[in-house]
Amino acid sequence: MNSSNIISITEKAKNKLLDFQKESPDKFILFFVSSKGCAGFSYNFTFVDNIEKNDKTFNQNGVKLIIGDESMPYIKGTTIDWEENFLGAGFIFNNPNAIASCGCGNSFRID
Repeated sequence: MNSSNIISITEKAKNKLLDFQKESPDKFILFFVSSKGCAGFSYNFTFVDNIEKNDKTFNQNGVKLIIGDESMPYIKGTTIDWEENFLGAGFIFNNPNAIASCGCGNSFRID
């Protein structure tokens, strides 16, 4: 599968994720969704030691992510961005599969 069909990472998000990878260079960053959040699903990043058998590895612009196999249908096509403004800073997820999202943009619903 072409990695550009899975997710896209903007330059700002790439820089922030690379900063995170420097903190734990011997670990992998897992990007996944969980079934919680005000709109149904929530986006998550965590460090993991190993790649599970069905996980997909993803490398775009030097960012190495693992995407959990069970999360793939929910995040395929998502663009990850990083935004800083007077209210704070955080990742922004533009997911074409989402039909609704919460006000903070960190949880979403898919029918």
